[in-house]
Amino acid sequence: MLLPREASRYLVKLTMVDAYLMDYLPEQGQMFGSKSGYRMAHPDHIVYFNANLYWNSQKLWWGDLDVSRTFPSLIKFYHNLSKDMHGALYCLPELAGRFNHESDPMLEAAFLRFDRFGVHWQIPVYWDGDHPVSNIGGEFRPT
Repeated sequence: MLLPREASRYLVKLTMVDAYLMDYLPEQGQMFGSKSGYRMAHPDHIVYFNANLYWNSQKLWWGDLDVSRTFPSLIKFYHNLSKDMHGALYCLPELAGRFNHESDPMLEAAFLRFDRFGVHWQIPVYWDGDHPVSNIGGEFRPT
């Protein structure tokens, strides 16, 4: 059971998380519409439909995530959140963070993780300037 002081600290952190979510990430539940249409319009983007963002094992956000577009915002979101709370930000595919795994996410399935040691990709990533892309036309920079 939380004592009143602990409960108020927890609520302040949740409010702070909500503010960071609004500042740095797309609207909760964002959907791009046609998956094939979006992929055709953005063939080199790293896109996860029905992605889930977790802070440690706490779900923070879900929706369609174009990592190529939101990568700078994800970094800012992680850095601001990590100033106030210790942990890691996990970007999970749909099945690793929904349905039977909503309260017990499969964090090891993260395609992208931010922690105090840096950014960790589980997929091959190429770079077009400062934006990650999925095609081999970009410059490969191992992370």
